[in-house]
Amino acid sequence: MVFVEKDLIKRSVKNQLSTNFFLLKSQMDTLSIEDLVHLGKKKEQKAYHELFRRFWKPIYHFLLKRTNDEHDAELLSIEVFTKAFDKLSSFNLNYQFENWLFTIAKNHHIDHTRKVGKQQDLHTDITSQQLFNVPSEVPTIEDDLIQKEKLALVLSHLDKLKEDQRALMEAFYIDDHSLKQVSEKFNLPINTVKVKIFRSRKRLLQLLKNVAD
Repeated sequence: MVFVEKDLIKRSVKNQLSTNFFLLKSQMDTLSIEDLVHLGKKKEQKAYHELFRRFWKPIYHFLLKRTNDEHDAELLSIEVFTKAFDKLSSFNLNYQFENWLFTIAKNHHIDHTRKVGKQQDLHTDITSQQLFNVPSEVPTIEDDLIQKEKLALVLSHLDKLKEDQRALMEAFYIDDHSLKQVSEKFNLPINTVKVKIFRSRKRLLQLLKNVAD
């Protein structure tokens, strides 16, 4: 009996190790979007990064057409991915992730346009987005704390980030550098800059939320 139990435990551990080995060995770019979303729901960071990599250009160009401003499109794109990944645990798998993500981007742009008082054409050619009931509200923390009138509070928390994170955030958000300019300034690949700013923004928002709570 003891031998049988040990054998079962051994096989169970072996199976688990095989699964982990597969995830470590397999390239994320070979996984389907559905698989990546499943992993993302389990807080798998590599899945986040792969979804970010795959959808950055479509989301960025979608927003660039509507803002006609490269820096605004970059900033809004990062905010869209932050918002989407925060909501990923509640994503309905019966829907298509791409349409859901574009719906968030469209609604976020509408909110942004309302806030800055711009009168732009908000027409979208993605009619399937209307099938999804994604709230257009921007989280209160982003409304109230990531605005220029709250800049002092944001700045007071920048020093709690790692030095490289703080430098990138200052260059992008405060100095209004584009991602390309930040990339050139710090001699980093532009994709690395995108991911670092994305992570830093999530970290800063969490710090600010802790203050607000």
